[in-house]
Amino acid sequence: MKLTIIFLLLAINIICYPKKIPRNYIQITNENYEHYQNEGTLKMIHFKRPHCKPCEWAESEFKKLSLAKPEIKFGVVDCAKQKALCQDFKITNYPTVYYCGSERKTKYLGNYDQYSLQQYLESIMHGKLINEIGKKELQNIKELLSNNQTNIVVIVPKETEIEQAAKEIPSYSKFLQIAQKHQGIIKFWVINEQNLPKIGKAKESYNPLSGLTYSKNLLGGLLLLSIRDPDFEAQQMWLQKEIDELQIKAIEDWVLINSLPLMVEYSFKSFHRITLPNKLILLSIVDPNSPKTAPFVQQTKQISVKENRLVFAMVDGISLSVYIKRFGIKQKDLPSVVIVDYENQIHYLLKNSDNSPNEIIEFIDGVFNQEIQPNKHEANILKTLYLAFKQLFIIMKQHAIIASLFFSFIALLLFVYSRFSNQIDGTSLENNEKINKENGKENQKRAEKKLTKGKKNENENENEQEKEKDTRKEK
Repeated sequence: MKLTIIFLLLAINIICYPKKIPRNYIQITNENYEHYQNEGTLKMIHFKRPHCKPCEWAESEFKKLSLAKPEIKFGVVDCAKQKALCQDFKITNYPTVYYCGSERKTKYLGNYDQYSLQQYLESIMHGKLINEIGKKELQNIKELLSNNQTNIVVIVPKETEIEQAAKEIPSYSKFLQIAQKHQGIIKFWVINEQNLPKIGKAKESYNPLSGLTYSKNLLGGLLLLSIRDPDFEAQQMWLQKEIDELQIKAIEDWVLINSLPLMVEYSFKSFHRITLPNKLILLSIVDPNSPKTAPFVQQTKQISVKENRLVFAMVDGISLSVYIKRFGIKQKDLPSVVIVDYENQIHYLLKNSDNSPNEIIEFIDGVFNQEIQPNKHEANILKTLYLAFKQLFIIMKQHAIIASLFFSFIALLLFVYSRFSNQIDGTSLENNEKINKENGKENQKRAEKKLTKGKKNENENENEQEKEKDTRKEK
């Protein structure tokens, strides 16, 4: 019993022991937000909620970043407690990160690992929103556009000077406002149409700007060129000189989908990026060690270049084997394709297929044309229990009093159980003694009966022997 109590006390101490928090990592509340905002040193805010695994992962990366940037203050907001502040920022998904500049607040749309957050912060604080491609840049265009992030090139008409483009072309001014939301995530470039290299003139073998063909003359408008992967074809979008609200929304959607890689790697650091509003997700579930994986991923990326209705993501079906079971997929079925609607908890599975490009394209069209019936996600009881216990542990970690009460309750149960078991053991011993006594008495009685009977038999035998002697004497 003493060992049990010692163990419980140690567990309480481990859970309740306060973790070291960086000084520039601040708990933001409804009351102190204005103070830190006016101070001007608060640059990034992480909005989270309890029992959110991606939030926990993002918070650990956020703390690492705050240690690397001690001159900047980083805030964290618990939306379960600070509801008014979260409503002001229109927070609907968790985790969410905002950059708070002197002129604007910008929602961060990149990965939540420390490196990506730090690159974003440095770019938005010290970098330019859009960079001009001149003759010098054209000489090294391959290196410029092969930077492991999306590059969007804006091509302005020949007759427009780049410095005057924002004033002369209203659609360019609107585009720059949209670009601000993606600064640090997308690399933006601008080039005058007359400076585009002609076919065969580029010194590098790879040049997506060389020999561009487009069906319309710019007519005072713009041509947007999205380069997500140097190995794949660039996407084009033509903008008129004047655009309305509907066209602005179309540009926002186009830029947002192009801010993602052709295929996002499914993980905690990127989950928030693939769950976009009103967008289904095509998951390519693969075995990383299989020879089928590389060609399968390559052909799926080729489909994603021109398919803007979906977000494409790749799932490691070996390390996430428990996760893929909800779709009824086993490791022997890999590679597999499934389209997921997370909002409605349904999915569409491509069955009995060799996963050829044509079959995948037909499958996508079938889903959007409502020709394929969806399936509900399979429930995982063990996972549900695991998450329930995990949430309990998180609550105890955050609230020392609850942890103390919980472990005290467990200790009380163990104490009552031990006393009750001892009482049962004592009662059983008493019963055994009684039974033994009763059995002893019965055995004693039986022995006495046997002894009495034996004596009686002896007396009878003696009497018979005496009678026989008397009879002999008489004879």
